[in-house]
Amino acid sequence: MDRLLRKTRSKRYMDALHELDAGGHTHKQNKVNEIIDAICSEFPEIEISGILLGFVSMCYLVKPYEVHTLDVTGGIIEHYKTGQALPNGLEKARGIAMRGGYDFIEVYIDCCRAISANGTVSVISC
Repeated sequence: MDRLLRKTRSKRYMDALHELDAGGHTHKQNKVNEIIDAICSEFPEIEISGILLGFVSMCYLVKPYEVHTLDVTGGIIEHYKTGQALPNGLEKARGIAMRGGYDFIEVYIDCCRAISANGTVSVISC
């Protein structure tokens, strides 16, 4: 499983996750479902729902928003203000996302996987 989760992410996957910063998705469940489908399609060999908590990335909406998340279990995209705590174990990825250098952070129960613009994966203990 670790080998599969280290593979370079596909263009479709990267494009889907980049849509998280388009503020309006928080109210369009069909768009959220499309993003989650792209995530599941990236890992057909793995039951990802038991180990993937969600995604965190820097938010490019206007201040006071700092990061946004996708909670995979609940299918919820949320934008968080500076200092507002992230739920369900996602807080451990906030600092990594805020430092920049990565497009988004996949948050797992045992680690974080920072994904670069070209889809490469860096495993970070959290």
